[in-house]
Amino acid sequence: MRRKILAFLCASMAVLGCGSEQPLSQVPRVPVAPPEGMKTLSASAALMSPLAANNHDPGQAIAINLETVYGDYLTAVGQEDWYYVYTPSAGKLTTLVVPPNDTTIDYDLSVFSLNASTGYLENQLDSMYGPGSTEQLSLSASPGGYYFIRVTSYAGSSATAPFYLLATFSPNPDSAEPDDNVTQARAVSGLPTLQRTIDNVYDQDWVAYQVTTQTNLRVRLDGQTAGSTFFLDIFNSNLGSMGRGSQGSTYSLSLSPGTYYFRIASSSGTGSYTLSLSPSVASRIGTLSYIQPCWASDAHPVNYGYGMRFRAKEGCELIVTGQAFDSNQQAASFARVSVVFQTEGITNISRKDVVADVFGYFTASVLVPYGYGLHYYDNWVSGHYWDWGYVDVYSTDTAALLGSDSIYAFSYQLYQPH
Repeated sequence: MRRKILAFLCASMAVLGCGSEQPLSQVPRVPVAPPEGMKTLSASAALMSPLAANNHDPGQAIAINLETVYGDYLTAVGQEDWYYVYTPSAGKLTTLVVPPNDTTIDYDLSVFSLNASTGYLENQLDSMYGPGSTEQLSLSASPGGYYFIRVTSYAGSSATAPFYLLATFSPNPDSAEPDDNVTQARAVSGLPTLQRTIDNVYDQDWVAYQVTTQTNLRVRLDGQTAGSTFFLDIFNSNLGSMGRGSQGSTYSLSLSPGTYYFRIASSSGTGSYTLSLSPSVASRIGTLSYIQPCWASDAHPVNYGYGMRFRAKEGCELIVTGQAFDSNQQAASFARVSVVFQTEGITNISRKDVVADVFGYFTASVLVPYGYGLHYYDNWVSGHYWDWGYVDVYSTDTAALLGSDSIYAFSYQLYQPH
């Protein structure tokens, strides 16, 4: 069967002739730390024999089995080793290569699908992280499919330290697959909640999170399968590590415009998980400001003997604007706040729940309830009767008081010129 496939391949391949090379696609070439739970492949590796196997072009590709770890060598820069694997049914094929433990060595991984009708190798996928990185790719496999795997030395080589190769099959991947490489990351924005699955112990789920303006938010990973433990890695747009988070913990992020990457992988086991991005939690507010369109000519700061304060008319809507900040004194992006207004001597309150914008700014329209005019101010031409109006802002998430203010709530006036 192998001879038939390779003979057909060599005879009819128009793009990738036996021994020819297709240029690698351009992706970031930077070292990426392997997941914490990446298993040591060397323990059960079957070294290729003979050492100098002539599998340096697709026509000499070596057949490998699923779920079997292999060790092989690249002995010169630019050398290629080729393999192929068969998938009996539809599912996800994951291929990974662990290089020698040497920071001067940088190997790349490419996977192709064989078009059995034409002999073409098609749908090239490339994993090209930097030196010392595990290379990993996944693809949607067809029943009865043949997939060719190329391992290439981009920099460095070793005749004594092997690399390790594994092709593993998952029959029931989630709908976001294949996404085992940063180049396959699924793009999201806003505040999504993602329900996904780690379908094998080597599975990596990559998510590209796009930010268009300075944003502060929270991220949380929750595992949903007993006995399995997952973790979250966060990278900036250059694949520089921003930290690793554990399952069941919430982390605050302050993100400038750009693209960020989340990688979810397994420390142990497989199963489903939820990745949630949620608003910042406000811990305080800045100075509040007010407008009252229904009384625009008179709704402004005045001094009724207690300093300059905003004066609002009772029985009208008051528009309250402010900015929320988190515990790090950063703008609390998308924070949920509750604005409450109470007139002195009145038990009824007016409340409005709102969501801040990306910069933490919020606007709420609240009614100024009628009061009794408990206080008097002599305005020479008339006497103004007013009440204290109390403005309180709470965190909707924690019910904590974020800030308060007092204004003059104008009740009525009596004409009494002096």
